[in-house]
Amino acid sequence: MPALIAKERIWRRLLGAARKHLHIRLPQARPVLEQMLYAICRRNCARDAADAAFERLQRAFTDWNEVRVSALREVADVLAPLPEAFTRAEQITSLLDDVFNSQYSFDLEGLRNKPLQQATRQLARWRHADEFVIAWTCQYALGAHALPLDETTQRVVVRLGLVADDSLASAQSTLERQVRKRDAAPVYETLSAIAHRYCLAEPLCQDCCLRNCCPTARKSLSEATNRVAVRRKPR
Repeated sequence: MPALIAKERIWRRLLGAARKHLHIRLPQARPVLEQMLYAICRRNCARDAADAAFERLQRAFTDWNEVRVSALREVADVLAPLPEAFTRAEQITSLLDDVFNSQYSFDLEGLRNKPLQQATRQLARWRHADEFVIAWTCQYALGAHALPLDETTQRVVVRLGLVADDSLASAQSTLERQVRKRDAAPVYETLSAIAHRYCLAEPLCQDCCLRNCCPTARKSLSEATNRVAVRRKPR
């Protein structure tokens, strides 16, 4: 029971004070295909960087078919300085190939009118739509109860004690059971903002807006205080 109460407190803080403090906005409304492509830019990246890269991609090419048939280096150069720009470019062009070769069109708006299970199966048929892309599209384009999770946001929820240090799929499933559907939409944005501002590989716990309820932060700050006390102790 104490662990459950602690998790509820963290979720209240995440979706309340932390969301307000970080000025969290929901993702921009986009067509289904664009949400899928944007998700590739967004994975493990701060929102501003992903937004800028996606806007450059739209400006640099006439349409999505031109992106599909362009050289990978051209697409990667537009996405840079996103990390792993070449890998993202390869996934974007390959996903566009998947979609075009299956229906000779890039219009996926019909998925909004299909039962969610059927729409999800359709997304999963495209080989280059990975679990993050599917979860992102289900949440932000199809209105489903899905929580996209990447390595940076997984790091946050593990340190918060919300999930075990396990696979992404397992962590995502665990989180979906903890969060109500009506609260799910801002979760990734809030976790991502924390991941890229405070919860870095070397965390800035002393500055984090969740430091008072995060077990990892409390341990880290306590150890830091003890080290200072030892250094100041007279000999």
